[in-house]
Amino acid sequence: MRLKYVLVLLFMIAFSVNSAELLGKIDVGHAVTDMVYRDGILYVSTEQGEVKFIELKTRKFIKSVNLPDINDFMGNPIPPKVYSIDLSPSGKRLLIVSEAPGGFSELYLYSESKGLEKLIDLGSNLLIKQGKFYGEEKVILGFLGDEIALFDTGEKNFIYKIQVGRSSLSDIAVKEDRETVAVSDEGGVVTLVSVRDGKILKKFKGVNVDKLYELDYKDSKVLVGGRDRRVALYYTDTGKFRRFDAKFLVFSVAMDREGKLGAYLYNEQNDVRIVELDTGKEVDMLRGHEYPVSKILFLDGLVITGCDDGKIYLWRL
Repeated sequence: MRLKYVLVLLFMIAFSVNSAELLGKIDVGHAVTDMVYRDGILYVSTEQGEVKFIELKTRKFIKSVNLPDINDFMGNPIPPKVYSIDLSPSGKRLLIVSEAPGGFSELYLYSESKGLEKLIDLGSNLLIKQGKFYGEEKVILGFLGDEIALFDTGEKNFIYKIQVGRSSLSDIAVKEDRETVAVSDEGGVVTLVSVRDGKILKKFKGVNVDKLYELDYKDSKVLVGGRDRRVALYYTDTGKFRRFDAKFLVFSVAMDREGKLGAYLYNEQNDVRIVELDTGKEVDMLRGHEYPVSKILFLDGLVITGCDDGKIYLWRL
C-alpha cells in the first residue's frame, strides 16, 4: 500500500510540469518577426511587409498596415521584411523598422491621424536592426555595426550616435522606465547604455562564448540567448549571473513583467521552456509548435508564442 502511494506521488510530481493549456492559435499568414501588446490589442509584424492589429480577446483582425514594396536584386517588387515594431507611451504611434533595397533599412511611423510616414530617407544607407520609443517623440535605434543612436522623430535628426562594441549588434531591449537600454552582440557581450546621453554604464559576460540573439530586460535582470545553446541571466545590480542550457540555438527569450519567470526556445522540436529565474527550476514546457518560435510574450497568466510559419499560440500557465 505504501509503495503504491509512493508511485502515485512520483507520477504526480513527474506530470506537475507541462501543465500549460493551449487556448488557441491565430494564423497571420507569414513568419512572425515581432509582437507588441497594449490595451487588449496584439500588434504583430511579419516578414512580408505588414503589421497586423489583433483584438486578443476575440482573436479578430482589426487592421493591417502594409509597407510599400521594395525591389530585389533583380528589380522585382517584393514586400519588405519588418525587423521590429514598438508603440509610443500614448499608444498612438507605431514605430516600424523594415528592410530596404541593398540590405539597408527604412524607418517608419504610423498613426491613425497621419497614416504611414517615412522618417529616414533611403539614401541614408543605414543598417538599422531595432527601434524603441524614448518618450513620444524620440526613438532609440540599434545599428548592425554595434552602434546605438537617439533620434528625434519631430526634427528628424540624430541627437547622438555611439559605438557600443566591436562586434555586430544582435538585439536591443529597453528597461520599463526607458532610461536604460541593453544591447547584445555577436561577441557574447551584453552592454547597458544610458538612453539620455549615450553613456556606457556596464558590460556583462561570462556565460556565452558565441553570438547572442534576442534579449529581454526587466527590473534588474537581463535574459539573453545565444548560438552556443546557452541562456544567460545577468543581475544588473550585483553583476552575478546564472546559466540555463538548451538543446538548440536560442533565438528567442522573454521574461514576465516581474522578472520572476523566463522563457526560451529549448530544442529542435521547437519547445519553449519556462523557468523560475532565481531558482533555475523548470516550471513548464510549451510543446506543439511546428516551426521555430521567433517571439515570446508574457501577459498576465498567459504566454504568447509567434512562429516562423505565421502561427501564434496562446498558452495559459
